[in-house]
Amino acid sequence: MQRANALAERLFDVPHRHVIFTIPESLRHYFLEDRSLLNLLFTAASDTYKVVVAHGFKGSLTPGMICVLHTFSRSSDWNPHIHCLATEGGLVKWGVWYKRPFIDYRLLSTTFQDVLLKKLRYHIPNFSSTEKALRSKYPNGFVVGAAPPPHNLRGDNNLKGLVKYVARYLGRPCIGTSRIDSYDGKNVTFHYDAHFGNGNDTRHQSETLPALDFILRLCQHIQDPHFVMVRYFGLYSTHGLNSDPVAKAFQKEAVHWLYDSAMHKARLYHCHWRGAMKRIFHVDPLICPCCHEEMIPVYYIFDGKTVYDPPKRRRRKQDITNPRTTAYKED
Repeated sequence: MQRANALAERLFDVPHRHVIFTIPESLRHYFLEDRSLLNLLFTAASDTYKVVVAHGFKGSLTPGMICVLHTFSRSSDWNPHIHCLATEGGLVKWGVWYKRPFIDYRLLSTTFQDVLLKKLRYHIPNFSSTEKALRSKYPNGFVVGAAPPPHNLRGDNNLKGLVKYVARYLGRPCIGTSRIDSYDGKNVTFHYDAHFGNGNDTRHQSETLPALDFILRLCQHIQDPHFVMVRYFGLYSTHGLNSDPVAKAFQKEAVHWLYDSAMHKARLYHCHWRGAMKRIFHVDPLICPCCHEEMIPVYYIFDGKTVYDPPKRRRRKQDITNPRTTAYKED
């Protein structure tokens, strides 16, 4: 919920698309052997969408994109791909929003193939032969999914649902315990629904692996320290949000935030434990059922030992002369 809230606070109240950028199986091992190449997936996806949205438009058009990296398939194999939450259109320099609902799928696929292979050419030695083989095998480009509704959600309520879906997808583990069927001390048997044909056909598959191989398959998805899985591009980047076109667009009321500032505190409250319990169960867990006063935790005891002894509560005191400065005073 906190992740979805952080994503939603950057979004404009405009139609969006859920675009998925995938790569061929023969190309995936490069990203596993050198994980720094995963950065190229982000930039290739953002550069591709910028080109496709601005195709045929006279002038500079900047969309907003939130890119999320996913490294595993349904079978938990190594399959790096990018989920991109992108605007259907963009802003021009003078702060006017232009809608671009039409997306050329052929151009999207071929552009992503061309941009990614060019980037890999400068980072992988002796890559020219592999690039030539990939261009010959995939003349229509790599597979990029950006289906229109009803698969792709749009509109106010649907956009909020799409944000929750992307945030939940980001926090999803490689495999849930419900998909592990058995473990006999040596082998692990699990199941998944595999894609066949055009992707709409899914079939139930079962696989058995030695326990060590199963653990290694899961461990390969652990990213390097400080690697950022969610990145912002275009209008949704820090530079883009502080740019002049965005400021002019809000002055002209060309765009609005998906959630205004009045809802910020309420959403932030409901994203934490107390607010979530109150929203779902309609009961405040910190209100005493006897005296109806707010309870204050003193300490917690587990197995006869004090595991948490909170420090003294600090009361926030604001300086009247300077509202930006805050002083704290212990109770």
